[in-house]
Amino acid sequence: METQHWISIAFDCGYLDREQAISLKATCEEIGRLLGSMITKADKFSNPEALQVREEHVEYFTATEV
Repeated sequence: METQHWISIAFDCGYLDREQAISLKATCEEIGRLLGSMITKADKFSNPEALQVREEHVEYFTATEV
């Protein structure tokens, strides 16, 4: 929604013509639909095994000045 707002501002200020603004807003709406669909089907996009840490535990330290 924020991107659509800024597209409107850009159009109002003359940075975009009407066709560009319409095209960009349509693209934003399509991306929004795709993201919404992915959110509702998140389980199909996740792999429980990928959530496991595959690296060995490493102790981190920071140097301090004496």
